[in-house]
Amino acid sequence: MTNTLALKDREPAAIGRQRYVFVHPDDPDLIIKVPTEGYVARRSEIGGRRHKRWIKKYLRSRHYQVFLRELREQLALRATGEQLPRHVQTITGFVETDMGMGVVSRAVRTREGALAPALPQLIAQGRFTAAARRHLEEFYEWLLASPVVVGDLNIGNIVYGYTPEHGEHFVIIDGLGDKNAIPFSSISARLNRMGKRRRIRRLNQEIASSLPGNSHGHAPARSGGEAVDAPTRI
Repeated sequence: MTNTLALKDREPAAIGRQRYVFVHPDDPDLIIKVPTEGYVARRSEIGGRRHKRWIKKYLRSRHYQVFLRELREQLALRATGEQLPRHVQTITGFVETDMGMGVVSRAVRTREGALAPALPQLIAQGRFTAAARRHLEEFYEWLLASPVVVGDLNIGNIVYGYTPEHGEHFVIIDGLGDKNAIPFSSISARLNRMGKRRRIRRLNQEIASSLPGNSHGHAPARSGGEAVDAPTRI
């Protein structure tokens, strides 16, 4: 237990539907993600039904499948011989915690050093400017050109970070990997691209409905004196 990180008494930096996010207690440049209790419970049983032993064994580890999908995708990207793109949060390893196994990733931070805000925070803070919109279009261009497979793309799993070498840019922090039992998107580049176009369209709809005074995607929001509409690229 001496090698187990104590997280239970720490305040999470963020709480999602599936995972808690903690700043690493020994290194602020890293974050640790661990499954929430509710997610573990949902993934460990289905409606109280009785299952055969092999199914129960599968369900006991099912809440870690999201980690495995993201890890496989990052390994596939690394197999190309190039560094991970700036638009993908880097997994650095795994760690045992008092809340279960956690995945360790590099923290995405703002120019000021705070944890990078997700799109809902960016919009709520009035920071979804014309410049941020251009950076989101750049993220879309990379996503469509890249072989990366994305199983989930929503306004909660994209953050707006900064590095000295790349400036401000969007980073996907969750949702990598193919969710299907038969990984069609991994097999077919055409199907992968089609799927990503659909997800980008849905994401743009989420953004449009989130903009102040723009519940139907028509009236622009204002930030810093600039009129800003949702991105239009599909």
